[in-house]
Amino acid sequence: MKITRIAVYHLLIPIQGKPYKLSGGRVFTEFDSTVVSLETDDGVTGWGEACPFGPIYGAAFGAGIRAAMEILAPAVLGLDPLQAERVYDAMDRALQHTGFAKSAIDIACWDIAGKVAGRPLVDLLGGRAQLSPRLISSVSTGTPDEMLAVIARFRGKGYRAHSAKAGGDPAEDVERFRAIDADNAARGDYMQADANRGWALDQALRFARGIAECDMVIEQPCQTIEECAELRRRTGLPVMLDEMVCEVPDLLRAIEHRACDAINIKITRMGGLSRARQIRDLCSHAGLSVSVQDTGGADIAAAAMAHLAQSTPTRIFRGAWDPRELAGVSNADGGPMAADGTIAVSDAPGLGVTPKLDVLGEPIAVYD
Repeated sequence: MKITRIAVYHLLIPIQGKPYKLSGGRVFTEFDSTVVSLETDDGVTGWGEACPFGPIYGAAFGAGIRAAMEILAPAVLGLDPLQAERVYDAMDRALQHTGFAKSAIDIACWDIAGKVAGRPLVDLLGGRAQLSPRLISSVSTGTPDEMLAVIARFRGKGYRAHSAKAGGDPAEDVERFRAIDADNAARGDYMQADANRGWALDQALRFARGIAECDMVIEQPCQTIEECAELRRRTGLPVMLDEMVCEVPDLLRAIEHRACDAINIKITRMGGLSRARQIRDLCSHAGLSVSVQDTGGADIAAAAMAHLAQSTPTRIFRGAWDPRELAGVSNADGGPMAADGTIAVSDAPGLGVTPKLDVLGEPIAVYD
């Protein structure tokens, strides 16, 4: 089997409801998604989606992903998509790092592999370790009352895990998360206080001191692995790393520095399912918990996330985030089923989705 044609699609996905806010005054109103199809000489087509959470969230941005396709797509034409690691070798030889851009091609290779095998990707990723992985909400920063209202809305949908966003001012954040913890005291939901790298170390220490008695995990408090390690050492509070872990060497550094207790796996940021699976399995061996997410997108991205989440052992699994929670556009039929605060994939082969070509429109680039 050989890759004979690659098509690239561009889709702007409005964020539902109010603009989404993170620490440092960052505001987001849409996802800039890139969808890729890989066609083969056997007539099997695979699909993948790569969508960063806006250009001021991380190093990647949508236009950069599409520009990288001009280098990556020619490099993988003629290769066997069933040999995902050889495809990855070719991408690495053509372009260093830039996992965001490689992600869509890698996911499409996995989609093809599942279709050829006649099995859902969850089976190829290790098998169904969970029947219904729990979903974790994503709560934009705001006043305590605003955030509690959003959490209450998610609870009404069955959610029992929440990632609430800090604003960046440690005193205000202590007020936010004390209110959230007090509201949650009788319920026992799983809670994360997510700063998205918004605090300097002294600010993170002030916040940690202020919520020391609260039952929550601090997610990505500072900019560097070293700062997060120092916070964990000096406070003894559980720390989850997110944006700082993009590749396997980043995870190995975090383990070496004892910087965290958990990792937030975002498939696109880590370069696709091949690398995300490696990081998940290394976390399992290292005794680190994980959440399984993606940086954005719609149904195609959600499908890849759900297959990885459902194949993740319950022992280390803390929650999965469904990007469709924010997406104002659906780009495929047959996506994972979300209900009562959980998510599950079907038995359909591959990702199990059928892209909506009328939504995607004409490809902006074709390589053959």
